[in-house]
Amino acid sequence: MSDTGTPSRLDATPHVRAVAEAGLRLELVLRDARAIQWYPAPVPRPDTDGRRPSGISDPVPAIAGDWRRIAVRESVVESERMLDRAVDALAVARRRLERAIAEARAE
Repeated sequence: MSDTGTPSRLDATPHVRAVAEAGLRLELVLRDARAIQWYPAPVPRPDTDGRRPSGISDPVPAIAGDWRRIAVRESVVESERMLDRAVDALAVARRRLERAIAEARAE
């Protein structure tokens, strides 16, 4: 292997801390998103003059077709996938470093 000429950081702690903080902030937002992803967005009720609407209420089509709820759900899924990829990438980086260190220390 050859040196790529890219300087290494003397202290990665600020970057590690930034990654950890970004992950924790994402988890806080994900908690809120997970809580609302299956519920329809609020809509104003039509003026009913105090009368009950006729017929049986079926909220399923409104919930299933609510584009705002669908957008939240898609964002939750994509965020979870991004977290998985980030964890995998960090694990790969750690293993490569451990292997390179072991090879450098070998006689």
